[in-house]
Amino acid sequence: MPHLAATSGDQLSIYLGKGDGTFTMGPGSPLTTGSSSQLAVGDFNGDGKLDLALAPYGENNDLGILLGKGNGSFQPAITTPSHSIHPHFLSTPATSMGTELPMYFFAPRPTKQR
Repeated sequence: MPHLAATSGDQLSIYLGKGDGTFTMGPGSPLTTGSSSQLAVGDFNGDGKLDLALAPYGENNDLGILLGKGNGSFQPAITTPSHSIHPHFLSTPATSMGTELPMYFFAPRPTKQR
């Protein structure tokens, strides 16, 4: 059954598919995440549940990982510094659930001041 996650402003909304083409708001949704504009979905810890990665997360342009509980809700974010002025793209490879996924993180190359 398809589900949907979307960011808007400083909010992350989770919508759970009802199986008939409609959605309902997920538990605890929307979540305040800061100004996240990039979202990646995958099983990042290998437990068979979908997790979310958000960038930038919070006020420090960190990378935020929200581990899924398996019911459409998520644990509080685990953050790690992005070491980037503004992270741009998140990506995960397509693979089966139950194995840890690598995450690819892209940021623009700084330009030299002249």
